[in-house]
Amino acid sequence: MRKRSHRGTPATPEAGTTRTPSVHVLSDEEDLRRALKRAAEFDQRTADLLLSRSAHYRALLSEPDLPATE
Repeated sequence: MRKRSHRGTPATPEAGTTRTPSVHVLSDEEDLRRALKRAAEFDQRTADLLLSRSAHYRALLSEPDLPATE
């Protein structure tokens, strides 16, 4: 097995560098409600950004071409 070192830390096996995801256990219904609210707010921010970007591009496409200067 090949080993590598990182910034002076002890050598670790390359295969052992996978990170496990962080898990939060909900303890009650109120935790669930707060988690759902955070998820909805996150999704709404993304939707608002995409809608704004789409409106901007549509406005650019609908502008008449500027006359060519000679």
